Amino acid sequence: MELAFPSTGVEPSLHDETVRKAFRMRLLFVCARNRLRSPTAERVFAAVPGIEADSAGISPDAENPVTPESIQ
Repeated sequence: MELAFPSTGVEPSLHDETVRKAFRMRLLFVCARNRLRSPTAERVFAAVPGIEADSAGISPDAENPVTPESIQ
C-alpha cells in the first residue's frame, strides 16, 4: 500500500506515530462463523502498516460475533 503525502519537502516515515495515526485505515472482515475466512483476512491485513484489522461473524454461534461497536 502506498501513501501519498503533501509536498512539504520532508518525507514522513511510516514509523512515525503521528503519521501512522493520520493514515490509519480500519477494516472489519465479516463471514458467517468467524472461524476461517475473516480471521485469516484479519491476520493478513494486520501486518500492513497503517491498517487496523478486525474480524467478526454473523451467525449466532460465531467465535467473535458482530457487535455495534465493531462496525463503528
